Amino acid sequence: MTSFPLYQVIIVKLIQEEDNKAFEWSLDMTIKRLRYHFKNHMNHFAFMEKNNRIVLLLNIPDEDSLLYTNHVQKIMTQFEHIHKKRNFNYQIGISSSCRKETLGNGNQEALDTQKILNLFYPPDSVLEYASLGIYKLFLSAGNLETLETFVSPKLKAYKEDHPELFKTLALFIDNNQNYLKTAESLFLHPKTVRYRIDKIKKQLNMTFDDSESIIHIQIASRLLNSSICSHPNYNLSLLIKRLQITYFACLLSQKRSCYNDTNK
Repeated sequence: MTSFPLYQVIIVKLIQEEDNKAFEWSLDMTIKRLRYHFKNHMNHFAFMEKNNRIVLLLNIPDEDSLLYTNHVQKIMTQFEHIHKKRNFNYQIGISSSCRKETLGNGNQEALDTQKILNLFYPPDSVLEYASLGIYKLFLSAGNLETLETFVSPKLKAYKEDHPELFKTLALFIDNNQNYLKTAESLFLHPKTVRYRIDKIKKQLNMTFDDSESIIHIQIASRLLNSSICSHPNYNLSLLIKRLQITYFACLLSQKRSCYNDTNK
């Protein structure tokens, strides 16, 4: 894993769709299939499997060799085409490039991206750390579990008292205040959605004409509807160090089998 100067960390997290034994039974096999599928698209990489995650450590020659969202999404699309039946979703966080001495930073970027995916993105999403944009402000808050305190008390109370109306409001804002699209998302008649929105406007005393109100609603809907992504029960930085140690041990022993998952 020292052939090239740059590295990239990718964390693939599988999410159970339903609480059933079928998922538990197929998880190990799915992770192995997914890992081998990624192998077909990468020349130099090491990996670590833990619970429902795969940590991929890529060794790349330059910035042009980085994997981006579209590349990873294409890999996942091909995987789904081959293995049509699945009972899981996924979230994939991608770090920026880093060097050997800053592998810890790359690992943290992939972890942070996973947290934002869990907070703000739907299932089957792929995200690069470099594309987080304003979401980095949430990471700078330190403890993500305290972010709910930034939600307007009025909106928080409204969700608790009127969960269905709050869901309608969130979808309405996400659909750029389009009644038809919101109705399609909720399987309702557009007139029903219009009636609900008019009712919400009166109850919240909002018109949704100003960008500040819209931002507050969008943030509130995501924070209140998503569980905070907790740290995995293992130290990923330590795992990456172990990956390096394992690889160098294989290199020294010159066992051909040690190269099966790092080279085509």
